[in-house]
Amino acid sequence: MAYIRKRGKSYEFTVSKTINGQTQRVSKSGFRTKKEALIAASKLEALLANKLNPSSTTPQLFNRANVTLQR
Repeated sequence: MAYIRKRGKSYEFTVSKTINGQTQRVSKSGFRTKKEALIAASKLEALLANKLNPSSTTPQLFNRANVTLQR
């Protein structure tokens, strides 16, 4: 499940997944709108549901989604 919050002028999401009894979290920030953060979080959750490694596929996911990350 994704947790979305506002940090200053941008939004951040955190996605948690329990794998082999351990909770792993992936966070990304810098989204201009809550909707952009929600879309990116949903796509990451779909990757996790398909048991893909988010650390190796997250950059490609954001490139395909045309989501602009701000830092």
